[in-house]
Amino acid sequence: MAVDGRLPINITFQSVDTAYVLISDFVSVLSCIGCMVIIILYVAYKNLRTTSRLLLVCLSVADIFVCISTVMQTEIYYESIALPQQKSYRCQISASLLVFSQICAALWTVAVTFYLFLCVTCCYVTVANRIVFLFHIFCWGMPILVATSAEISGVYGYSTQDLYQYHHPTSCWISDRVANPTQWHLLTVEGWVMAAFASVSIMYLFITMSVMKQKGRGRVLAGDDVVQELAIQTANEHLRFIPALYVATRLWGTAYFFFTRYQDSSHLRASDWLMIFKAIGDNSQGLVNAIYFCTSSRQVRLVVGKKLSTLCFCCSGWCKQQKLNAQDKWKGVNSIVRMRKGPKRPKQLDGSDLDLSGISLDLPTESTGGEDEVIFER
Repeated sequence: MAVDGRLPINITFQSVDTAYVLISDFVSVLSCIGCMVIIILYVAYKNLRTTSRLLLVCLSVADIFVCISTVMQTEIYYESIALPQQKSYRCQISASLLVFSQICAALWTVAVTFYLFLCVTCCYVTVANRIVFLFHIFCWGMPILVATSAEISGVYGYSTQDLYQYHHPTSCWISDRVANPTQWHLLTVEGWVMAAFASVSIMYLFITMSVMKQKGRGRVLAGDDVVQELAIQTANEHLRFIPALYVATRLWGTAYFFFTRYQDSSHLRASDWLMIFKAIGDNSQGLVNAIYFCTSSRQVRLVVGKKLSTLCFCCSGWCKQQKLNAQDKWKGVNSIVRMRKGPKRPKQLDGSDLDLSGISLDLPTESTGGEDEVIFER
């Protein structure tokens, strides 16, 4: 039993738990940076603003919420060995943000895939553009509704069974004190994720087959602005891998859930290796999307390459300037030596201070013509 609100001494933080916390936080920071890159590129360049990329920006915002919730959950995961209060504000906020962000990421991935399905497979571009506002209502409103309902029902909390019986730290999600925790796990996060897996996988297959058919028979463009329509269609085709990346990254978290929660929690320590993959996969969607977004399209590659070249040029110029400043700082300076003079002696009026040692006096003789000449030689 707990003593003074703390668990027995054998509940310790193992190396795998430390690795899980550090990897989760590190990948989350990288993913946030990747999401910001996508948002900045979309806002800064008008030629990149298509509807499909706008939906990708919304997905990036959802991924930022996922990363923030992960950082909060890892902190609670670290402090769970001291058994904090079930109804603490930090636990309730982190659990609500976890549910909201995970459902948002799943729904926006479905929205991106469904939009591409309408544009590429069904060729209903006008219809797809008209229902974008419905994506915003559903993908932002439904997560808020689910998170609020779970908060009102009071199901957020820790799994005390993991702490007491299996000696394993835990995060704040669904408390094991509720009557049906597995159903709440499915209702809050995992059910939405698995539904997203199924729907995006089916639509991805149809989109891929449509792209292959269009490449075989050529593209049919009926609009007035052919160049713009071609650019939009190309962007849609390039973004078709976004749902596949979501499935590839988020699959590890779902697998960890089935191994540890759906059947028996006794597999917690046996599934620690899967927990590391979960830490990488669940938080890397924003990073993977950013890398793919910056490298898939030639238009985006030119923009990113130009900015990187400018940045490298500025950095090299700054380094050269610092090097020149360092050389000027250590350059030798001509020294000036001041000669110290002795005290000035006063002149003698009688001429006794004259120095005549270097002067010879030759007096004239008779052979010189008798002229009075005085020749001084020095």
